Formats: sequence, C-alpha cells, structure tokens
Amino acid sequence: MSNPEVQYRLKLAQGFLEEARHDLQLGRWRSCADNSQLAAENAAKALLALIGPVGRTHNPGEMLLKALEEGCFPWTTGDRVRQVAECVGSRRAF
Repeated sequence: MSNPEVQYRLKLAQGFLEEARHDLQLGRWRSCADNSQLAAENAAKALLALIGPVGRTHNPGEMLLKALEEGCFPWTTGDRVRQVAECVGSRRAF
C-alpha cells in the first residue's frame, strides 16, 4: 500500500486500539471508550483515504456511507465499509 495517508491512519487506528485494550485490562472505562472511538475514526479515515483526501471531521461515518452509495468501493467490500461506518456512529448506518 503506497498511500501515506492510508498508512498513517492505519497506524493511528492500531495504536489507539492497543491503548483501548490496555485500558480495558486496567478497568479504565472512559479512556477505553475514548481510545476505541479514536481507533474507529482513524480506521474510517483510512478507508476514505483510499478514495481521496480526508477532511477534518470526527464523524467520518457519513462520508463513508456517501462514498459507498456513490460506488467508490468495490461491492465486495460494502458490508465491511458499512460496519466501520456503524462503529463511528453514523446516523444513517443504523
């Protein structure tokens, strides 16, 4: 994967996921929730970076669903893209 934005976002998502897992083990619930949300947001932004520039947003789920509706992702990945949108709390995903 040669897109530096995708690589950057995936690395961020993985880092936040690891922090959330550590927080879970230690019973730090609020920090676990915060890091989980940041992991999901950055995973969504990594997907968006596959199709173009990523804007500044804390709710990339709406953008992800719009891109999915516009056919920006292969149909075989549609369910997974929709799952990521649900994780970031897109209102249209529910």
